[in-house]
Amino acid sequence: MASPDAPIYVLQHSPVHPPGYFQAVAARQGFSLRLHPVSPAAPLPPAGESLAGLVLLGGPYDLHPQEMAHRAPWMQQEIELIQRAVEADIPVLGHGLGAELIAAALDARVMRNTVKRIGWFEIQPLREEALAAQWLEGVADWLEMFQWHEQAFDLPLNATRLLRSQWNANEAFVLGRTLALQGHLEVDAAIIKRWLAEYAPEVSQPRENPTVHTKLDINWEEIVQGPEAILSDIQGRLQRLHRVADLLYGRWLQSVEPGRKLCL
Repeated sequence: MASPDAPIYVLQHSPVHPPGYFQAVAARQGFSLRLHPVSPAAPLPPAGESLAGLVLLGGPYDLHPQEMAHRAPWMQQEIELIQRAVEADIPVLGHGLGAELIAAALDARVMRNTVKRIGWFEIQPLREEALAAQWLEGVADWLEMFQWHEQAFDLPLNATRLLRSQWNANEAFVLGRTLALQGHLEVDAAIIKRWLAEYAPEVSQPRENPTVHTKLDINWEEIVQGPEAILSDIQGRLQRLHRVADLLYGRWLQSVEPGRKLCL
């Protein structure tokens, strides 16, 4: 495939949330990435720039509550950029917070999940719809994905669900050229270790979500895993995770076309 004449812009919400393995896959396929560190003063790439694709990374922010007035201004600006990209048929990819921003941009509800999930979780691919089967071709019947979040989102109108888990009905969806992933295919060992250091209190605080007034019969150490559990067999787990990333990232990158770009 010929390289597009504009870069793929990557919006980075935190220094500890880099593009990681996605950057490696994109580079192998000859795509040019332009990293934009998001800040309140510069939430979006500069005016006059063009992009052939838009990637939104994760970060330690919350889209809850849903009401527009409570969102940080930069979040609303990102949501509007996502809407512009989708309307222009520009490929959009989101991880974690990025997926939640995509869901919000597509008018789906974003809310707190029943539990916070940190660590490795079994995920089930859903192949019932023809489009999902195409996206998931080559993916095993069960996979293990790295998670670090307490949010969830509804499935946007006309979107196709790709993945689900015991604790989240909507782990990933696709709509046109847009792919939203609640989990983190982009992580590598260095990123995971950095998150464990940066967000250490999160794996030691009480594990039940205080906003949910239910008592759940679960093992909380399996839901918010400690460093030892998270780092167990880290290389093997990442190798399997990145095989899935190769497939899903590869299919998303196929939708980035020469000549198709959004001018900001």
